[in-house]
Amino acid sequence: MPYPSNPTGVSLEEAELAALASVLEETGIYVVADEIYSELHYESAHVSIRKFLPQQTIVINGLSKSHAMIGFRIGFLMAEKSLLQEMLKVHQYTVTCASSISQKAALEAVTNGKEDCLPMRTEYKTRAGFVEQRLLKMGFEIIPPDGAFLFFSSSYQISFKKTPSTGPYVLLKKLKLRSFPGKPFPRKASATSDYLMQHPLMSLQKPWNA
Repeated sequence: MPYPSNPTGVSLEEAELAALASVLEETGIYVVADEIYSELHYESAHVSIRKFLPQQTIVINGLSKSHAMIGFRIGFLMAEKSLLQEMLKVHQYTVTCASSISQKAALEAVTNGKEDCLPMRTEYKTRAGFVEQRLLKMGFEIIPPDGAFLFFSSSYQISFKKTPSTGPYVLLKKLKLRSFPGKPFPRKASATSDYLMQHPLMSLQKPWNA
């Protein structure tokens, strides 16, 4: 259960998590909560479902999003001790540990760099607002994200002669804009430089200005 979600950027509210936990508690079902974007929640503090369902929740997290440590391969999880002991039996004979350089960098991030994500989160929020306004201006139907740096939008406004799956091909040929058909994995990311973010949106807007 990812939240903020990829690819929509939408998150679950605390009341929704509490209601969901009350149902799951009776079933004994375990929840694997992917909270990798927890530090990039825009408006309010991130709330984990583990707060309401500690015995049945496995939280997955890492530093690739919160501290832009992509490539360091640092991840961690939280769960009840009995569960962790069983996981360790599999893990220690399946993969090796993270490199010493990555571990040192991660230690620095979680000790002296706890607030490093704050200016990054502010910038992502600003860029998300820019992307949202541009897409709305073009008439796209969007789902405003609660966090992360992703946008999920409907492209039904663009008329294609065949099927929606031909849309990306048309955009590539006519606008030199790379995109993906909706079913596999549609998203727009605002975690990029201002120019790289604005250029495809300007290209996408050309048909509406014609």
